[in-house]
Amino acid sequence: MFGYIKPFSPDLRVRELEGYRAVYCGLCRALKKEYGLFASLLVSYDMTFAAMVLTEGREDCRFASCRCVASPFRKKTCAVINDALKVAAAGTVLTALRKAEDDLRDESFFKRLGVRLYRPFLKHWTKKAEKKYPELAFETGRALSLYETLEKENCESVDRMLDAAGMSGEALASYAKSERHARAAILYDAARFMTIADALDDFREDEKKGRFNLLRARAGRYEEAKEYSLRYLAFLSAGAEEKLEKLSFDPYQPILRNVFLLGMRRSLEETETPHRKRRKRGYPHGERSL
Repeated sequence: MFGYIKPFSPDLRVRELEGYRAVYCGLCRALKKEYGLFASLLVSYDMTFAAMVLTEGREDCRFASCRCVASPFRKKTCAVINDALKVAAAGTVLTALRKAEDDLRDESFFKRLGVRLYRPFLKHWTKKAEKKYPELAFETGRALSLYETLEKENCESVDRMLDAAGMSGEALASYAKSERHARAAILYDAARFMTIADALDDFREDEKKGRFNLLRARAGRYEEAKEYSLRYLAFLSAGAEEKLEKLSFDPYQPILRNVFLLGMRRSLEETETPHRKRRKRGYPHGERSL
């Protein structure tokens, strides 16, 4: 997936970083349990963040030692699968299919060939997610369809496009049992940031290939697009603290604050670094990958 919404690990305490890694592993296990072994390859930082936002009570904060394909000989601490992880797993497969279909339209021949090979799996997983979470599937589909329509129309309103993207993040809170509006607001902002970060990351490539990029409406050059993205992030970060405080219980609040105040900014600053593609995926082992 995208991989822009992640913490800045050097600023986290050891137990916070271990907690983040445990939720990441928990999401991987939830994908495997709910949709099959290969679905765990879709695990991402972005949905790990969503799972932490959706965590509602102390009963959801249980951890266990486990082994996995990535670490068959050494046990890791993993979050026990709960409702938050299941919803995040469903959101992962629902958005993955849309991303695959988007790649079929925009990417090169060989990349499209790879997408065609795994798209049948995505369709199968998506049908399972739709049966388990029909409201989430409906709201996510509606938001992403609106975004795609605006993209085809070459919409010049950045706010309209980011609002459509934000609605897809907001949909993840549809199954929250408490403080639904607060969780939805946080996920709405996170989805908007992820969209603008992805647009910045693809700005030069889209410009070269003549493809639509939502930031082109506000900036003619990459430097201007980056400056606008940083200002937009500052706007989101300014309201993050108040929104996070509305959650009566969330053991991951220090991590979520770190993501909004430090991690997201670093993601924007890394858009032109040589390892930008590598950093989007993979296990969060610490400063080297985060």
